[in-house]
Amino acid sequence: MKKVVLIFIGIILLISSFACAATPAPSLTIVSTPPAHNGKVAIKVGNTITITGKPLNLPGKVGVDYSRAFFFGHIFDGSLTNDKGDWELTGPAKKEGVSNFHIEIIKDGKTYNSNIIEVTVRK
Repeated sequence: MKKVVLIFIGIILLISSFACAATPAPSLTIVSTPPAHNGKVAIKVGNTITITGKPLNLPGKVGVDYSRAFFFGHIFDGSLTNDKGDWELTGPAKKEGVSNFHIEIIKDGKTYNSNIIEVTVRK
């Protein structure tokens, strides 16, 4: 009887250890070129900014397994492109002002946000 109970308890412990092993949530860190310091970077009108995302724990493909969206201020409207890769946004600064950049990942009905980089554009 003791062996049967111990085996049964061992099986329950084994099953519960598998149930507790969660898959890490996706995450995303963005960096800029020129590089940001403490989450901030300043550039001049006419200079190019590049924001690149580095996702972790995100298997699959954009548009198939998950979605992603870039967010930035109106001072960059119409000047940025996403033609160098799924996680890169680049273009010239055409207006003065301040813009916060970040990227969102939407997977399985949940939203995951990157860090924020504040870009100040001056004349």
